[in-house]
Amino acid sequence: MIGGKAFAAYTNAKRIVRLVNDVGVVVNTDPKVNNYLNVVFVPNYNVSVAEVLIPGSELSQHKQQAWKQVAQAT
Repeated sequence: MIGGKAFAAYTNAKRIVRLVNDVGVVVNTDPKVNNYLNVVFVPNYNVSVAEVLIPGSELSQHKQQAWKQVAQAT
């Protein structure tokens, strides 16, 4: 399961979303693979969607970790 969203100006992010969808089409329609693996893209992924998809996860910890990674990268 892959989730995300891309702003209109983020060309590379939009390419990644398109790539995930294209890989999903190939994987999900291949009879040799789709019994074992499915690709699902969740559009407009945000905290509210994550709370539904991963109810047992403490989202505030993930959010803090993401900010730490961003801070380290800059």
